[in-house]
Amino acid sequence: APNDASAYRVFTFREAYFKAVGEWPAATLLRAVSTGGDAIALGDLSARFELPAPDFVLALVWSGQGDVRRFAA
Repeated sequence: APNDASAYRVFTFREAYFKAVGEWPAATLLRAVSTGGDAIALGDLSARFELPAPDFVLALVWSGQGDVRRFAA
């Protein structure tokens, strides 16, 4: 079911994906992102989501090897 959290995930992912790939993600990918976990694999791309505040979602999208680790505040 749609809610604020999934809307924030989709919005931030869409922007990060566009910056990483240069095109908008497919609707099927956005639906998967809306219900996914903290990290997802997208073929040769990876994505990670952080929630530094209740109404703020940070989405990172990258290609190649590597993992994103959370930094302690």
